[in-house]
Amino acid sequence: MDRKEKLNKILIQIASEVFLVNQKHIKINASKENQSEWDSLAHLKLVIAIESKLSIKFSTDEILDINSLDDIVKIIIAKNRSKLI
Repeated sequence: MDRKEKLNKILIQIASEVFLVNQKHIKINASKENQSEWDSLAHLKLVIAIESKLSIKFSTDEILDINSLDDIVKIIIAKNRSKLI
């Protein structure tokens, strides 16, 4: 399993915990538009959970740019943080 696959798996697990949904109901393309549990409060909880689990910090602009789990993967990779996993 490469870093991106591992990161995808971790993000799906975190999203599952935040959204209170079984992991098999969440895909890496989960977004505000296709995941009914993803509201503004869940968005903040998701960001906080990811920051805590991965020991990273997102900027305000990055948080506002997040619309899907895949966006989070791209941001983390761009920050070159995926090597921490």
